[in-house]
Amino acid sequence: MRVIFLLLLVMAATVVVAVRMLPWWVLLALVAGLALAMPIVLRWGLTWLLKLPFRAKGAVLRNAAVEVHAIERAEPTVLEASDEAGSAAGPREHFRLEITITPPAASGPFTLWEPGELAIVGADARAGEPGTDEAHFDVRALEIQEDEGFQADGGMKYGGPQRLRLLVAVPPGQRRLRFRYYFEVFGSVSLPGAMARSVSHLGSGAGAPASGRPAEA
Repeated sequence: MRVIFLLLLVMAATVVVAVRMLPWWVLLALVAGLALAMPIVLRWGLTWLLKLPFRAKGAVLRNAAVEVHAIERAEPTVLEASDEAGSAAGPREHFRLEITITPPAASGPFTLWEPGELAIVGADARAGEPGTDEAHFDVRALEIQEDEGFQADGGMKYGGPQRLRLLVAVPPGQRRLRFRYYFEVFGSVSLPGAMARSVSHLGSGAGAPASGRPAEA
């Protein structure tokens, strides 16, 4: 609302200056030009204004760190396999992930984030508008660690680091994924290949990834 108020104030000041300083025929030409451009301006401006709060909400996880604790290949249920076989995405690979997401120090108007709004994307995804190929990635289930253990996502918002369990579906052959939160994309997680062990625990010995450090954002 503050941004809208400032824009209206600037527009009003511009109109006052134009009426005082410009000849009538210039004003007439400007009015005609604005009338022709108004549909485009309104369409662009309305889209920009509608996206603004979501950009602000997503900023809380900009450059967030992702620490992977465990990765496990999973088999889809009969119902999931049937649904995927008849969908445009086709059959997909499934994985269970246990991760901790740590936001950077909050600097914007939002300090809380909602795990249920997380999405997974491919390794090439970038911040901004979601790509059409991201529809082939899916978070099938999400649990959040609380005092009594992991609980199913209830749509709550949290501050600071959160440990999560996710069941995800990705296109076949996908070996790396990232996370999307509104217009922000962060993290990088390597997925085990077909011949990898069923469960990969970071730092658990031979065959495990070399480090338990947070993945690069």
